[in-house]
Amino acid sequence: MTITFPRPFPFDGLFTDDCAFDLVRNQTRNLTGSGSPDVADVAPPYWVGKWSTRVVSRQDLGEWEAWLSSLRGRLRLFKGRPNRARWPMSRPRGFDGLLVSGEPFTGLGNLDDIGESRDSITIDALPNGLVLAPGDWFSIPVGSRQHIHRITEGGTVASNEVTVSCEPIIMPGVVADIAVRLDTPYCEMNLIEKPTVTRNATSGGTISFSGQQILI
Repeated sequence: MTITFPRPFPFDGLFTDDCAFDLVRNQTRNLTGSGSPDVADVAPPYWVGKWSTRVVSRQDLGEWEAWLSSLRGRLRLFKGRPNRARWPMSRPRGFDGLLVSGEPFTGLGNLDDIGESRDSITIDALPNGLVLAPGDWFSIPVGSRQHIHRITEGGTVASNEVTVSCEPIIMPGVVADIAVRLDTPYCEMNLIEKPTVTRNATSGGTISFSGQQILI
């Protein structure tokens, strides 16, 4: 089977140890004459993730090592996302049984509108009753990349649409009528440093690695 990049995580990305997925903001901060903070973004924010496992079997460790090797250090990209964030929290087992206009919901909605401050969006083409909660995730195409966003204020789909707040803001230049990915949202990442692989003499071992979002 031909390998394609960016590569998804093996095992559906179900890690078993400490993981992190944090937004890094590039900001300057100065005090005005009145003592008020003057803060400004100097570059777009980006996501940094860290993933690790407890001891896995020899077979699973071999698959992880092969996956990491295929990335060729920082040369190739993978699909980074938060641990266990494949679906919204209200649908921990996926979207089976949900319908939109009589058709099975595929996990893709449509970006219908972007709020004036670009930190909220309206998504349509969704199944009624679906709950998107704070802490859920979605991703959208921005140029040739996927950009992932965390929902900060959610809602319940009615009339096949819902408005949610999100961080980071939607990038300038993004317009409506593009796909909103709720099934396995991701962003392209590459490795930050050499992964750590610890081999156990009798079972398998552990792996840990970290990645940084590639914005363009």
